Amino acid sequence: MLKCPRCNSKELYKFGKDPVTGKQKYQCLKCKRQFRIGDGYGKEQIKHPWLPKCPKCAKGLDIYKWRKHFKRLRCKSCNYKFNVYTIPEEVLDYISKLSFGKTNFQRMRYSKEIILKAIRLCYEFGLSSRDISKNFYFEFGIKVSNVTVYQWCKKFAALFGQHVEDVKLQLSKTWHIDETVIKISGKKHWIFAVLDRKSRFVIAWYLSKTRSTDAAIKVINLAIKRAGFKPNRLVSDRHGIYQELKKTIKPKLAKKFILVDKFADKLSNNRIERFFGTLKARYKRARGFKSFYSTCCFLTIYFIYYNYFRPHSSLGLQSPAEVVGFKAILPDRWLSIFSF
Repeated sequence: MLKCPRCNSKELYKFGKDPVTGKQKYQCLKCKRQFRIGDGYGKEQIKHPWLPKCPKCAKGLDIYKWRKHFKRLRCKSCNYKFNVYTIPEEVLDYISKLSFGKTNFQRMRYSKEIILKAIRLCYEFGLSSRDISKNFYFEFGIKVSNVTVYQWCKKFAALFGQHVEDVKLQLSKTWHIDETVIKISGKKHWIFAVLDRKSRFVIAWYLSKTRSTDAAIKVINLAIKRAGFKPNRLVSDRHGIYQELKKTIKPKLAKKFILVDKFADKLSNNRIERFFGTLKARYKRARGFKSFYSTCCFLTIYFIYYNYFRPHSSLGLQSPAEVVGFKAILPDRWLSIFSF
């Protein structure tokens, strides 16, 4: 017996033929789903008490469309339609996103030294993939496509993250938190980061679609998990999301939550603001991003470059990682990270 692949109903009627395949189409009288024989599979009809009320007339809603990560609801009375998204957090979380990258240098056409040199030229000197391709050809006689260089920066982001996640850090008890905006495919996204005051080490970061308290809590929890303890002082600016954090869940995140008032104060948020200035200078040369995944890959390697490779004049030309306990084994810091 033919059934609807969405609601498993038997109340169907013919709805013409597919102009491409010539197969008979059907439409369900209950959920209005259009399908052909062999499309989808039958599901048991389930009542959904969780459906909200219509925001216009406060009457019952019906599921109008059912997709993988959202449901489109429709009011039976006023025909008002809107979406309810059910995207799991791990789909948008950069940690699970980067789990699809390469975790070793095996089965690569070029050697590890060549690949790391290309990534270094991209992040340390800000060269484009085309400039790196030209540099390899004129200096070493190696023909590497600019697309290959770009794919290396995406493919090995998971490998960089894997090698530094277990490094033991000797952090201070004062942290800074702030956020900055970037654009991905023309839409605004926010990068939240937590910075150690003494070493300027970026403890954790989080890329969010919204500038919200939930994103700030997420990055603070990531920082606490990475450091292994809660800070004594958490310093931020006076934005509304941090004021809300201070009023509601301050004891769970830090012993003391400080909202700075002026840049000239002794305890200010200047250090993380200066860090975001460095990040924005590199972001402008990248000329924006096209996808959430490529942005996560870029930020993963950039934060590792900033923490482990970039020397700071205020730290005696040491990297933040060297200040918190990580010592370079080889003269080339890019190779040192893969030597322990």
